Amino acid sequence: MTLTLAHMDENSYIPTYIDEFNRSHSDIRVELLPEMPHEALVALMASDEAPDIIGFGYNSPESMAANGWLLDMYTLMGDFPREDFLLEPFETDGALYALSPEYHVYTLVGLEADFGRSYSHPLEDYEGIGFNYFAGDEFLTYTIPLWIEQNRQGTDCDFTSPEFLELLEAARSMDKAESQSSKELALSIISGTHDLIIKEKRENLELWPVGFPGGSYISPIAAMGIHAATPEPEAAWEFIRWCVAERETSSELTLNIPAMEEMFYELLHPYEDLDPEKVVIREDGTWDYEGRHYETVFSWEPSITERQADMMLGLVESLDTVIYYDAEMDDIISEEAGAFLAGERSLEDTAALLGDRLGTYLAEKYG
Repeated sequence: MTLTLAHMDENSYIPTYIDEFNRSHSDIRVELLPEMPHEALVALMASDEAPDIIGFGYNSPESMAANGWLLDMYTLMGDFPREDFLLEPFETDGALYALSPEYHVYTLVGLEADFGRSYSHPLEDYEGIGFNYFAGDEFLTYTIPLWIEQNRQGTDCDFTSPEFLELLEAARSMDKAESQSSKELALSIISGTHDLIIKEKRENLELWPVGFPGGSYISPIAAMGIHAATPEPEAAWEFIRWCVAERETSSELTLNIPAMEEMFYELLHPYEDLDPEKVVIREDGTWDYEGRHYETVFSWEPSITERQADMMLGLVESLDTVIYYDAEMDDIISEEAGAFLAGERSLEDTAALLGDRLGTYLAEKYG
């Protein structure tokens, strides 16, 4: 049986998934169609030659789902252990039209001593706090898409609301804050479970992913869905299920919560299953065990702490929103917020301009 897969992202991880899947499966083969732009894929989706599987990359599947082109993967799962996987953030009105086996987490990172161990904070916690990138502009670029996702109704979003005005004011207060504030925040795009842990060790600080107002969010890098008209929905789901549940990822930031828990346990209890009397450590730190040599540096000491393991697992379990990267939206935010942050435009005028441009863009994108 051969399935077809069409995707839009030239930097997609999906071709790698396909190669590995085809090598390990003899009954199902996935054929990758030539890469195509969004408009071409939309036309293909509406035709009689629609692909069985769609790779969205960084693109939102919302409009395709609204056209009835995508299958709710919950209807195919059977006894799949849904509770063990991070699926709910990808839902649309209770249906699951897309999943990304690998993803990044967008968050703000601050000192644990200042922010505590919460993954979400009210807006006032960010006011007047230094920010070690581009202050207000960076804050708004990553916060406004989250605010839109959490507040819009279809294509409608109230950019004149007190909450949105307060968001703009918080960004302006960051630009006025002392850059060396002890509560200095840093944007962090986490692509692996060790990113923040390594940053802690490098800076000798106890940090915490404090999130944006509204929390941290998932940015998919390999989202996929199943066409509603495919004659082989079970086979298409088997491919996506394998990518999510069985394929080993290099980032270790997966939807598989038990797999992450097992990985952290092994880091906290290294070489627990080895017989200490059979371990031979060489002068350079590499080691031998039962006649086999290992080039890694051996240590019985944990490479992370219980706190770090709990921090990262807690962050992943706190995620409840998916934001698909949108370069055009980011450009609009930067262009219109820049004059406001520089003191050249009033708060009300900025909100009105952002509302006009972003409102038009949302209507075109999701209308």
